Amino acid sequence: MVRDDIAELNAVGYEGTNASGDMYVVGNRLVGNRVGLTTDSDHQEKLLAQQGAVVAGNLVAANQQAATPEQADGGWGIGIGVDGGSSNQFLYNRVSGGARGAGHRRGPGAGGGSAGGYCAGAGVVRAGGGGQP
Repeated sequence: MVRDDIAELNAVGYEGTNASGDMYVVGNRLVGNRVGLTTDSDHQEKLLAQQGAVVAGNLVAANQQAATPEQADGGWGIGIGVDGGSSNQFLYNRVSGGARGAGHRRGPGAGGGSAGGYCAGAGVVRAGGGGQP
């Protein structure tokens, strides 16, 4: 459980690689980072390992700050990113002020989309936008 934390001026506010099952990211403030929040699978694993996380009630905002450490994969302006995850729930998160709101790729559904239980929930409330550094 990651709860009621503040992450500012980091490469990534929260990153959960292969974090599955009873993984909850709830009520956090992830603001002013290069990337707000990611949940992903290590692609060196034979099977996509990350699954079943709950990401709920987080403020994810202004995550395109140039005065932050570089993100290893070159991520920039991403609010919530999912890479290789499945059966995750995203509930009542507020994502605003980044170049990109919420996205996902390489899920088990066709084209990395939401088919096959990739992600479910009340989703993301998105407000605002932004640009590149």
